[in-house]
Amino acid sequence: MTNAAKPIDEKTHSLLLKLRKGATASFKGAELEKVAPYIGWKYEKRVVRMLLDSHDLDEVIRREGAQHPLLNIVSPRTYDGDLTMNGTHDQRGNQILVTSSRKSKKNLKALAEAHAKITAMVGHVADKLVVLEVSEIAEHKQPILTSHEELLTGFLIRVGYEGKGFAVTAPNGFVFEVNKKPDYNQVTLYDFWRDAKPLGIEDAAARALGMQTVEDEAADKKLYGARYDLDNCGTCPCCFRVQKLDEAGRMVHHGYKRPGDGAIYGDCWGVHWKPLEVSPDGSRDYLEKALRPYADGRAKFHEMLKVAKEVTIERKEWNQKTRKLETRDERIDSKHPEFKAEHERQVWFAERERVRAEGQRDGFIALVANWEPDVMPLERQTKHIPTKLMPYIVKCY
Repeated sequence: MTNAAKPIDEKTHSLLLKLRKGATASFKGAELEKVAPYIGWKYEKRVVRMLLDSHDLDEVIRREGAQHPLLNIVSPRTYDGDLTMNGTHDQRGNQILVTSSRKSKKNLKALAEAHAKITAMVGHVADKLVVLEVSEIAEHKQPILTSHEELLTGFLIRVGYEGKGFAVTAPNGFVFEVNKKPDYNQVTLYDFWRDAKPLGIEDAAARALGMQTVEDEAADKKLYGARYDLDNCGTCPCCFRVQKLDEAGRMVHHGYKRPGDGAIYGDCWGVHWKPLEVSPDGSRDYLEKALRPYADGRAKFHEMLKVAKEVTIERKEWNQKTRKLETRDERIDSKHPEFKAEHERQVWFAERERVRAEGQRDGFIALVANWEPDVMPLERQTKHIPTKLMPYIVKCY
């Protein structure tokens, strides 16, 4: 029996839950090794060679001084006339540039000797450092300032750091090599998690647990408006939020305010109606008693406002006695210099509200006319079934 087929113990279950959510900051190599068989990834301990950049090399210099065989060849400090190491970047990644600050015969000879000695070190491990590659001596452009470059004679080397680590192989065959960095006390997995997430390592943990991925779960909650367990829930026929049902299968109180005086104020129109999956009666009642009258009223108000000769304008004035900003209404007619601009502004807002009200009314008309029974939210979520009425629901907002 493979590990993946064995029952998941409590410790592994907890680790898989963390991995599913991406809470991997505290993960160590041993914990990754424990969950790897369950998610279809392969974990293997091995000696790993990690490419060093100039920062890592600086840490080696700081820790070991110039006693290292590689560092003995090139001066770790920058003195006029000495060979120096500098970090540089190109398409192949971080590299180290060994250059001569002067093109004298003495320095060029020292550069050639250093090149020969370092070339001889390629592939050989010396105190955990290994030279991976050495270029030929040539002229290299080295930036001095933002807009200036200096042409230096030298060669590029790629240096690796060899130590105990592990390799993790993804299902697609991609291999991650993880090793302890020279200036770290332990192996860190930050880079691994960043690069492994696009390959679906968190989704694999969700599958191992028989759960939805975090992204799918969040999408379902956003789609159904669910913030809690969907057991015994239904979709409100008026606000379309997923709410609990009472013993009679009708919508419970929601959409109210509770200021703290022991009472609730306001309620959604859909309270005490059957959920939308079962009946359109709540939507129909809301349409006929609220939406139609409101849309008709906004249309009449818009038409009246367009031909109005007076409008009410809101004035805000500072009261020096009360030290407060006070608001008062003032009626102005067509002779007032502010009338035209204020009239046009109010007509524009009235038209926008009329369009919104009529659009919501028409959306509910289409919803009621095309209604059909649907599965309940819990079944939709567990079976990943989209609601049949969603095309009509979105037009009601």
